[in-house]
Amino acid sequence: IAAYRKRYSPRTPPGLITLRQVAIQALRLGLRHADPHERNVVAAVLGRLGDPAALWVLDEALHSDEPMLRRTAADALGDLATSGAVCVLRRLYYTDPEGKRLALSGLRRTGDKTALPCYLDAIASQDASLRVQGIGGLGEIRDPTVLPMLRALLKKEKDPLVGLMIAQALAASGDKEGLAYLKGRLSDKQEQVRDSVVGLLSSVEEKHALPLLLVSFQSDPSATVRTTAAASLAHFKDPRG
Repeated sequence: IAAYRKRYSPRTPPGLITLRQVAIQALRLGLRHADPHERNVVAAVLGRLGDPAALWVLDEALHSDEPMLRRTAADALGDLATSGAVCVLRRLYYTDPEGKRLALSGLRRTGDKTALPCYLDAIASQDASLRVQGIGGLGEIRDPTVLPMLRALLKKEKDPLVGLMIAQALAASGDKEGLAYLKGRLSDKQEQVRDSVVGLLSSVEEKHALPLLLVSFQSDPSATVRTTAAASLAHFKDPRG
């Protein structure tokens, strides 16, 4: 630092470039830390600075036997959202069942459309949690080419909560079938289903969501559902929420 101050000023472009390099070198020392969780934190910061060393550390952590270490690494890669991070997460998807879940979670954070093959594979899984992750990913990338596939899935899905996720993904893209499905489930006999619907409506376009939320807020027999509807209304900054 003393040598830097003698030669550079942080107010000049060369000074800023050199300061960034000094910061990277200092942070790299943190990769020697004995605690692997600390190394993940340092690697995440280095990744945001564009240091390729971050990917090596996080990729190694993804293959740890410690679940939380794998989770923090996947989250860090998802937040980086670089092409390299996406590549690591896509490779992770094809390792083991937990790797699939972590990869999908990280890929959804990136918003990267090259994750599409992973999402398509996930929606065909027998595991409902993987199907939900895949459906969520498809809905978030807002690719109109996947809407027909989601509509077909909605018609054959037997799990009501997974069906709601499919409908939400469709509705978030303005699809009428998805909106109609959600509207129909607002009168479902199960409180859990109705409560899920009013929660999911917060991610739908305001002009479509508000009329449905107001009906639930004013007339649903369940206090739980009405409370969730109020929270969704507040999301839209509606004074009635």
